[in-house]
Amino acid sequence: MILRRLIKHFRHQDWTVIAIEFVILVAGVFIGIQVSNWNDDRATRQREELQIERLMSEFLEIEEALVELEDSLARYISATRSLIVMVNDKREVDDDIVRDWLADTGNLGRPVSQSATYLQLVASGDLAIITDEELRNSLVIFDQAVQRNAFLYPATLNVILEQVPITEFVHWDYSGQSGADFSKDAIVSFDRELLSTSEPSLEVLFVMQRNLRRAVTEQLESSRNVIAVIEKAGQ
Repeated sequence: MILRRLIKHFRHQDWTVIAIEFVILVAGVFIGIQVSNWNDDRATRQREELQIERLMSEFLEIEEALVELEDSLARYISATRSLIVMVNDKREVDDDIVRDWLADTGNLGRPVSQSATYLQLVASGDLAIITDEELRNSLVIFDQAVQRNAFLYPATLNVILEQVPITEFVHWDYSGQSGADFSKDAIVSFDRELLSTSEPSLEVLFVMQRNLRRAVTEQLESSRNVIAVIEKAGQ
């Protein structure tokens, strides 16, 4: 419509009107582009807000799981240390107490998984919609901590099954037990003589468990940092 009028005025050499019409045309195009960009930016910010909300919800759950895991690992480490002291000092300890220690020594808890929202952002190439650089960096640091932890779990489990190995001097019966974790109630009996020779292997396990707990603590601190960054951005 405007272009048609411009052609008409051009034929009549009405330069003032042509100039006005041209300015209106350019302004209309510019405003149209700006409105489109504004809509795109608003949609991107809405997506960012949604992803941050998901991250916050997810990391609160991750933090809770890591606190529980850290406490459990402290108990497992204590049990392994108690067995080492008992073997070294040749102490006579009640069978029920030893069963408790053996059950905890053979446990590692459940490794806490990576952030599903973060992995989705990385896989889709949408991590850039998170405009807070500090938040992006804290997410990367957390994921790196998870990956280091993921290496330590199978390595520690291998020590339990291959180097100690707890399954050789403990007779287990899982019938009627829920889950696959070592449990005191599943211990039918244990061989004190074999256990008395296991001190070197228990020492190795003790070191691995401590390394694992340090990794979990690092992961916990990283998760809390993510939460703190999100909370600071929301203030």
